[in-house]
Amino acid sequence: MTRDNDADRDPFEDVELEEEPSDSGLEDIRVFSIEDGEDDVDLDLETAEAHPSKPSLATVLTDLERGERVYADLYGLSDLGAGDLSILQERWPLIDAGIRASVVREAFDIGAEDYRMHFTRLFLMATGDPDPGVRQQAVAALQAEEDPAAAARLLDVLVNDDSDDVRSEAANSLGPYVYLAEWEELSAPLAGRLSQTLFTIAENEAESWHVRRRAIESAAAFGPNPRVNALVQRLYDEDEMGLRASALVAAGRGNQRDWLAVVIEEFENEDAEIRFEAVRAAGMFGDVDALPSLSELAKGDEDSDVRHAAIAAIGEIGGQGAIRILMRLAEHAPATDTAVIDDALVEASLETDPLSFGVEPTSN
Repeated sequence: MTRDNDADRDPFEDVELEEEPSDSGLEDIRVFSIEDGEDDVDLDLETAEAHPSKPSLATVLTDLERGERVYADLYGLSDLGAGDLSILQERWPLIDAGIRASVVREAFDIGAEDYRMHFTRLFLMATGDPDPGVRQQAVAALQAEEDPAAAARLLDVLVNDDSDDVRSEAANSLGPYVYLAEWEELSAPLAGRLSQTLFTIAENEAESWHVRRRAIESAAAFGPNPRVNALVQRLYDEDEMGLRASALVAAGRGNQRDWLAVVIEEFENEDAEIRFEAVRAAGMFGDVDALPSLSELAKGDEDSDVRHAAIAAIGEIGGQGAIRILMRLAEHAPATDTAVIDDALVEASLETDPLSFGVEPTSN
């Protein structure tokens, strides 16, 4: 499924990355080295080799300044102290912009895979990079940090950055922080600033839609309420499909259940992006009235993204009816759908009985 609007593009897709090192260049960061005939693996050694020792910051910077982007080097950018951060800020501009962008991207990937790696200070620093592509990646990475300092910095970027692409990404990255605010995991002043800033931009008719749509999507999580409903309607009234898709995103995030009938109607839209966001919204509503139509999409939509989203939505709604639908789907599902159905069955059974461990998977 393709997106029509620039705001929906992958913020990393235009980054020009350096060529990956050849196989011979990977010898120094080999993860496993098991001799022939060795039956037992020392798990402590295996773990140590899977997570290379942290190189010095000086080594990392020297390599990067030379244009050498060694993946294992990036471990040296984790858990930066104040002194290290000062050195990094001084030498960061000496690194090629394309490499700076790839460093942020790969550090994000490492942090997502290894909970012991912490790159918050790197990402915060990179939000001030002179290159907008680097800044965009940095604000995208901060979405997963759940750090009040990250939320505050994203708000600064949203209000002050010169690039609408970066501001749009910042608005999008603030979405998870709205949930933190609703769960009272942010301080009252920061939560208030978050709400005020997002709604101010969302309701500003002079603001670029490129930024505004993302602000509406994020602000919607403060719902359900009439203010969010008005913003959903404002987006939906636009003819551009990307904006109507954002309206469905906002309706789902805001739990604006008055939109259920519209959401179900959009299951038949010719545009795959609209169908995709409609079924995701239906899953967020959790209303069993959507199950029959979701079942049809899960069984036969030609777009695999839409089909998988419908399967996931059925699981999210849960209940015995959802389980029966998923079991029937599993009987004739293509191999590409089997794992999605299994996950949805577990989700549906947990919705039915929170103490259960899910039904038995359908796959072998």
